[in-house]
Amino acid sequence: MKEMLAAERNRGATVIFSTHVLSDFEETCDNVALIADSPLLLFGDLASIKRSRGANAVLVDAPSHPDSSKEHQIFSGQAGRVEYRLSDSLTPESILNAYSNEGIVLNRFEQVQPSLNEIFIEEVSSARQVR
Repeated sequence: MKEMLAAERNRGATVIFSTHVLSDFEETCDNVALIADSPLLLFGDLASIKRSRGANAVLVDAPSHPDSSKEHQIFSGQAGRVEYRLSDSLTPESILNAYSNEGIVLNRFEQVQPSLNEIFIEEVSSARQVR
């Protein structure tokens, strides 16, 4: 199905794709119209929408990780990769400084934009609070 949708998109066709599996949407579509409980909550270019939200996490790939950072890790995946959720007290700079202070050389340091699922939850929550 994904291959067929991608082929049609590449051909220049407009494809309307409705799903609750937002990760499938992110892999397949360029533009988004977010609808919940009838109103249109968000519309536009998916990459631009994600960029406008800013980074909400940092992904670090390193041979080791500072002990001081362990309490902030939200995901530890493949060997050496750790993800940190950003907050007022945990910034990309503070994470980078923790590694630098311990002399740990990084293989990768990437600020991560929110997923469409995270954006959807935020938009729906905001819309429901207004009611």
